[in-house]
Amino acid sequence: MPRRTASRRADGSEWSLIPEGGSLLGLDVTELPLDEGRVRANLEAGNPVICVMGPGDFTTTGHFVVLAGMDGDSIVVRDPNSRSRSKMLWSYERLAGQVQALWALRNA
Repeated sequence: MPRRTASRRADGSEWSLIPEGGSLLGLDVTELPLDEGRVRANLEAGNPVICVMGPGDFTTTGHFVVLAGMDGDSIVVRDPNSRSRSKMLWSYERLAGQVQALWALRNA
């Protein structure tokens, strides 16, 4: 059992779940700007990027997804709410307009 769990609002998890939870797991968590070069560099280095998505392809309100890697120029997304969206490849441009916050995770 975890010693401490993340805060939860009535409508979902707090964004602080990512940096606080990652730290508790011994991960280095870095908030990233919405910058294509930084996102791609982290994914190419094998660092997953967790995103809070706003309204669009993934949600009508807010939702966490994981940018798991690259497949050529496309981004591999893991969406815990959708196997079909997780099987799709995504362009940075399609995702960028929906991203509200993002963090890169690395082993500390």
